[in-house]
Amino acid sequence: MVKYWKILGDVTLNINTAYNISLCCILVVFFVASYFLGSLIHASDKDIPALPEQKEITFSVSKNSMNTKPEEIENITEPKETEVPSLSVSAYYYDIPLSDEKQDYVFEKCEEYDVPCELVLAVMGTESTYTEEQISRNGDYGIMQINKVNHPQLTAELGVTDFMDFEQNVLCGVYMLSHYYHLYTDFNKIAMCYRYGENGAKEMWDKDIYETDYTRQIVRTIATLTYR
Repeated sequence: MVKYWKILGDVTLNINTAYNISLCCILVVFFVASYFLGSLIHASDKDIPALPEQKEITFSVSKNSMNTKPEEIENITEPKETEVPSLSVSAYYYDIPLSDEKQDYVFEKCEEYDVPCELVLAVMGTESTYTEEQISRNGDYGIMQINKVNHPQLTAELGVTDFMDFEQNVLCGVYMLSHYYHLYTDFNKIAMCYRYGENGAKEMWDKDIYETDYTRQIVRTIATLTYR
């Protein structure tokens, strides 16, 4: 009986030993396999080349190009400037006995010398009623009635050769009015200077005279100018 248990115990010991040995072998195999697998993965990571850096690409899309067909893109050209149609000529010219071309010249010179065209037209209408060939007994010439005492100075400064010529006469009148306009802001004073000369106007101002029938006519004409 004792010998039997001894044999049984040896068998049990041998089974346990074999089990432990097998378990150790399995663990060794597992760790070895894990090590080689990890080495392969690490090596494969080194061999994979890095992807090139991607640059950001942006597009500018206009609303009009959203519905443009590919074959139509080559035919797209820059839009041409559209000419603004001119308005009715009558909306820009005053209802006075002066042609459009002559009014254009007056407007051009008024802009050049920075003087209101209404003032120039009012002086023109009051002095000569827009009559180009008029010469007064006092020696006033043309549509702006340029007095002969001013002719030498205007000839020297503006190169005027004919005071009866419409354009040269208007140039003289605009030139003189521009000078007074930039000195005095009151139309009565400006008109007095043009009519009586600056010295004559100052003598009247010293007497507290700041308007006359002539200056009042100028102001009324300015107020009543209308377009055609």
